[in-house]
Amino acid sequence: MNFPSKVTAVIFDKDGTLVDLDATWGKAMSNAVSEVSTDPEQERWLAELLGLNLSSQTFTPESLTPSLSAAQTAERISIAIDPQRFYSEVARQSHGNYTENFGATALLGKLHNAGIHLAIATNDSQAGAEKIAASFAWSQYFAAVAGADSGWGPKPGAAMLLGLCDKLGSATDEVLMVGDTQADLGAAKAAGIFYVQIGPLQRNDTSHSPDLQIEKLSEISDFLEIS
Repeated sequence: MNFPSKVTAVIFDKDGTLVDLDATWGKAMSNAVSEVSTDPEQERWLAELLGLNLSSQTFTPESLTPSLSAAQTAERISIAIDPQRFYSEVARQSHGNYTENFGATALLGKLHNAGIHLAIATNDSQAGAEKIAASFAWSQYFAAVAGADSGWGPKPGAAMLLGLCDKLGSATDEVLMVGDTQADLGAAKAAGIFYVQIGPLQRNDTSHSPDLQIEKLSEISDFLEIS
């Protein structure tokens, strides 16, 4: 797909795109695993289910967790631990410890000042995404925020992105979707939206490829010729 000749909106994934995935959730979930586990075997099993390297407090390249909704992850770990107990500990560990992806605030400000509509499409809850956006003082930039519980279902379904396009008043061929996972790529392809991948795409099944791959968020403003 060719880069849109006119871009009126940019939809961002949250975790791994705007928010540093490992520094925020890799750390919080790793600490939570250690806190809630009753013995080393349960700790090992839970870390394996979540795809976490507890030593480095990072997600493994094979981890499915970054692509899944909280409900999907809760179902996966329910064989090892009470999900509610685990997520309560994750919330405690992450409180006040959110880390933005380098350049996120600067980019959002540039795009907003250029008159481009912005939205978040996340497999987190809508309330969770709004809370994190507020913690970074990003709420002023976003015209819409959607989560897996917003009524459109999670990514990689197309409905969330199509719903946001409608809400923003932008045609799909005037929108960029920026993400980091297979779920983001799949949603963009299903919705017919140009997809920008930040960093390497893990577990690529080769049925789809990003339309554009970048290493840093700041590159988006370069492509849009916004200073």
